[in-house]
Amino acid sequence: QATEIALKDDGSGRWTGTWKVTDAAVYAHVKVGNGSAYDTNKDRFWAFIVGGSDGRPLPMANFRAAMACYGMLPQTCRKAEDLDEALEYLEQETRLYPKNISAAVNLAMLRRRTEQTEDAEMRTEMNRLTSLMPQAATAMDAIGLSEAYTAVGDPMRARQILVDAATRFPGSKAEEQLGLSGLGEAQTIDEFFGKLADHLDKFPQTFARQNIIDAA
Repeated sequence: QATEIALKDDGSGRWTGTWKVTDAAVYAHVKVGNGSAYDTNKDRFWAFIVGGSDGRPLPMANFRAAMACYGMLPQTCRKAEDLDEALEYLEQETRLYPKNISAAVNLAMLRRRTEQTEDAEMRTEMNRLTSLMPQAATAMDAIGLSEAYTAVGDPMRARQILVDAATRFPGSKAEEQLGLSGLGEAQTIDEFFGKLADHLDKFPQTFARQNIIDAA
């Protein structure tokens, strides 16, 4: 969710602005500009982790920060890919919140992607994680479990996890993820565009909007 904050000259040449994040926010990053030209800090932006009253990062804060490091956000707010930084965020999230299955699954996959572990080690970790949570407690847990089953070569179980979560958590990220996977099942271009239109109508703010448009 993008928000524009107007800056004001405080009289000494400093330009300042204030913004109160919503209660649901856990992570934000910022760029500065005049409407036509922007400083994005070399595409790293200026990142903020939201903390709780105890000073600890809120649940999912480090996870969201890690996702931003994958270089897949919409172009206007896309951070440069930095997998080492993503690893640090995911390690922090799993230390603070070991029950965050999505963070644990992404950490295992990223360690494999960066060749810190072998396939066998990743599969062992995925099997361990799926054994800890037979059924997803939240929509995000469902996405994590689905990714874990995909990683160990069980696509049917991965899909069933999302189908179940879409029923239990309508309108959630899990249902959105299920809809995205359905786009690839279209047999004709007309069917694809029909599915695409339905998906964008149901999830107008989908995180994959640009990727969907590029695919079209």
